[in-house]
Amino acid sequence: MAPHRFSLTMLLTMTALASVATDAYQASSRRRVLRSLVAAPALTVGANAAHASKICAFGQGEACDELSEGNAYIQELQRRSSEKRAAIEQENRNAYYMKNYPDFFATVGKTMVKRPDGSFELVSDEELVELKKANKVGVEYATAMGGRVRDVTQKPFLVFKE
Repeated sequence: MAPHRFSLTMLLTMTALASVATDAYQASSRRRVLRSLVAAPALTVGANAAHASKICAFGQGEACDELSEGNAYIQELQRRSSEKRAAIEQENRNAYYMKNYPDFFATVGKTMVKRPDGSFELVSDEELVELKKANKVGVEYATAMGGRVRDVTQKPFLVFKE
């Protein structure tokens, strides 16, 4: 079960109820208190429905069949998306790493070098000089959209040659 999240609507409703309860305590009309108690659930129903909705991501999830409505083309797109899921997630992970970490490690004398399996290794500046002399490191440019275009938001990165 997901942790409870309070939407803005729910918080405003709770604030209004607290205010009304205070007013009720101070001899406010019973109708006003009753009206606010009836209105509170109606205000939070939409917020709760958004959290309880089914999900279809990368062609996988409870809502995929419902969203495709039996359309063969949509089902084919969902199947292709499901097949490409690992590659898309790896591309997103690489983009995150290359946008956030290289400058940090450069300040401590380390450089990120990508391994053939897609993971990264930290190499000291001295080791990097030796690897370059031995021609064991090359440069690779990041791509996006499944490798179709070069991602110019990222710097080129070093990779181990096989």
